[in-house]
Amino acid sequence: METVKRVADRYSFCFLLCDGYSRLSLTMMLEMLQEANRILGGDKYQVTMVSDSVWGVPGMLDVMPLAQLSDQAEFDVVAVIGGANLSVGCSIEAEICLRRQQRRGCCLIAVESGVHVLAQAGMLKGRSVSCFVGHLKYLVDLYPDVSFNTNIFSNSGGVFSCAGGVSTADMLFELIERFTPSIYEELCVRMALDRPRSGTVQQRNMVHRRYSGLGQSLIDAIELMEANIDEVLSIDEVATHSGVSKRQLERLFKRHLNQSPSQFYLQLRLKRARNRILNTTNPVLDVAFSCGFVAPTHFSRAYKAYFGVSPKKDRQLLMTAC
Repeated sequence: METVKRVADRYSFCFLLCDGYSRLSLTMMLEMLQEANRILGGDKYQVTMVSDSVWGVPGMLDVMPLAQLSDQAEFDVVAVIGGANLSVGCSIEAEICLRRQQRRGCCLIAVESGVHVLAQAGMLKGRSVSCFVGHLKYLVDLYPDVSFNTNIFSNSGGVFSCAGGVSTADMLFELIERFTPSIYEELCVRMALDRPRSGTVQQRNMVHRRYSGLGQSLIDAIELMEANIDEVLSIDEVATHSGVSKRQLERLFKRHLNQSPSQFYLQLRLKRARNRILNTTNPVLDVAFSCGFVAPTHFSRAYKAYFGVSPKKDRQLLMTAC
């Protein structure tokens, strides 16, 4: 089923660059479309780059502020290219522009935090959406009406989403195959790629990567802890679900990680909390509750003991540095 309409036998792409956008994702998409044009011998794929900032994107050529886009501008594809920072949203003007393009039947793409932008605009409700695995827990909590997954990319009713990085290329290959299937094989050759990955490929499990070789029981325990940050499990529960006794679990943590399960679990929660303190504007109290801390004073003391600064001061220091 065709996902975009044909305009004068060409496809017009609009790249909306969010603050902190991934230059890797942008470069991959530009290079692939440029290579496709070389194969086709023309400019079938046309790209307009815009920024949500009124000043455009400093240091880059051919990028205009979103405000300069005419209300009459129509695109076949609008790609919202974000990065690792989930605290970056978009302006009301950008949301209006995105909804207008969607009503006109364009295909939407969300890369990394671009998923957050489209979800914030209410454009992903009821869809199956891929996101970076490190953002999964936060996005699931924030947007319960969106079905997030850890596929490298997804296509749900003409809305593409991907985790970013190399998966951006895999996703764009599928899109190009839909638009100009005759060049698909040659494009693979030109890009020195045997075969792009399917969107159903799962992102690699970060716990298994970090702790490979430490034994399945220990890895299971860590996965369980990472999946239960907001509602903290007892160490007895962690041990039971990992298939070992509490004493055995304590020995595994001491031998391989030189700390107790309780200390490790607390540090996981504090690291998750710091990520939210520095990358969102959520109140400190909300961050504490979302990471399993019932008493705000306990959270502040534990945070300062581990990071050397209070949560509030940590955020202030980041704002000052920016």
